[in-house]
Amino acid sequence: MTTKSHYKLSSLLFMIWMVTILGITCGFLLVKALFNKDLTGHVLTARILSVCVFILELLYIWLFMTECKRIEASEKEITFINPVFPFIRKTVSWSTFDYYIIITDSNGYGIYDTIWLIKDKRLKSRISGYSVKNLPEIIAAIRLPYKGHPKIKDSKNFSCRFLSAEVPEIFPTDLS
Repeated sequence: MTTKSHYKLSSLLFMIWMVTILGITCGFLLVKALFNKDLTGHVLTARILSVCVFILELLYIWLFMTECKRIEASEKEITFINPVFPFIRKTVSWSTFDYYIIITDSNGYGIYDTIWLIKDKRLKSRISGYSVKNLPEIIAAIRLPYKGHPKIKDSKNFSCRFLSAEVPEIFPTDLS
């Protein structure tokens, strides 16, 4: 039996909206910089600002492509599918991971649970409750040992996610 995640439409629309706004801003600044005949220094400022906004947009598009995913979990494997570009998918066997933990994440829009799939004490994949509606169903479909719900500081969360730091091994909370 395959369990499929249901994507929260609000988070998908927010990400698409952000990419669109950044693209329009970058385009406006670039057009203004290229076609402005005034050479008093504003052209250089607009070009620099345009490049900065373009780099920010590329970063956001990269995050959109890697963090937005629909999940299909079966008895033998888990598949991560990009909801906008469904041909971008990654299928991984459950044996690839050692265990999973659930951490509490937060952002400017609320607090939510996130599943971390761990291999060799390092975070290999994550499933965010911010973008998945049916997280309890996904948790029930996971075929890995559960190692708890640790309290991880934001700095450690960042280093585990982006710097490939080791996930703490001591989990002080209960295993219920």
